[in-house]
Amino acid sequence: MDAGEVGPTRRRRTSCASCVPTRPATGGTPLYARSVEQLRSGRSADEAGVECRYIVWLPFDGLGNRMLSMVSGFLYALLTGRVFLVAMPPDAADLFCEPFPGTTWLLPLEDFPIANLFGLGHNPEQSYTRLLNSKKIVVDGKDNPASNATAARPVPAYVYLSLGWQMTDRPFFCGEHQLPLGKVNWILLYSDLYFAPSLHTIAAFQDELRRLFPARESTSHLLLRYLLHPGNPVWGLVTRY
Repeated sequence: MDAGEVGPTRRRRTSCASCVPTRPATGGTPLYARSVEQLRSGRSADEAGVECRYIVWLPFDGLGNRMLSMVSGFLYALLTGRVFLVAMPPDAADLFCEPFPGTTWLLPLEDFPIANLFGLGHNPEQSYTRLLNSKKIVVDGKDNPASNATAARPVPAYVYLSLGWQMTDRPFFCGEHQLPLGKVNWILLYSDLYFAPSLHTIAAFQDELRRLFPARESTSHLLLRYLLHPGNPVWGLVTRY
């Protein structure tokens, strides 16, 4: 991805810079504030008139599992034009460097409207499968353009994607589910798995994935090398060892 990442990630930084929680020069962005208010209100993005979309990574399991799920979530954000944010627990705040120059990937926890982010588990009320079962999101898999992947009502303010070893929200990997998910501004990702290979099975992503990773077997290596760099405290421990 060294050469292939330049275009996509540069476009991502440009398009997402106005949507991030903080910026070094200003301390915040109005579009992020509007998106948080939309989430707090419980309204859909269309109702609230907001334009930024986010995927919020939540910590689950050990460090190795977290790193693999982080790069998978980042790839999904890249493919879907979302801002990638991490809800970093306090004990891991200095573990990694900020990967995106001029922006931040850290979710401000103190004013985030969803409580108990680190304790929601694998099957909360807003999990995608539960929303499907309760008909709050309706997906029609028939080849009918008028009804395919449509919501019966305004989409929820956020969706919780549980893609851990329990694989609660397995329908996520079926291509027809990407359209309704694309209408949701906030996605909370709870996973301890490297699910990037499964994104290759979704037809809507295949062309972009081929451009990003001509050598598909190098995907994990390039994602990890691009996204995750040890923070200064970690380097200090390494060099003093």
